[in-house]
Amino acid sequence: MRFLVLALMILFVGCGPTIREMATPTSTKGKVTFKGQPLGDVSLYVQPLGEGHPKPIPLAADGTFQSDLTPGKYVYSIVQSPSKTSEQALKKVDPKYLETSMDRTILVTAGEELTIALD
Repeated sequence: MRFLVLALMILFVGCGPTIREMATPTSTKGKVTFKGQPLGDVSLYVQPLGEGHPKPIPLAADGTFQSDLTPGKYVYSIVQSPSKTSEQALKKVDPKYLETSMDRTILVTAGEELTIALD
């Protein structure tokens, strides 16, 4: 009986779909500037064009950030953060950056620091 159960398990596992490994998130650092100045007290909202999950990433006052992201291509926008001064900071940003656009993408690769310069 045990042999039959083992044989059936091997048969069904062998006939199933291949399990695709998801890419492992990598620690990603970067900096966002607006008109040459650090953009802080807001969040960078990233939406993957492949694997991964959309998420807001808070920006420090000096425009820097760190987050775990799955390597790949992302579209992004600027959104309000939990910071008390976030609403005021958003008023300084060109409204076109408050929505995601396929014209603005970033490529996340392991070990590479991102620089996002908004004009």
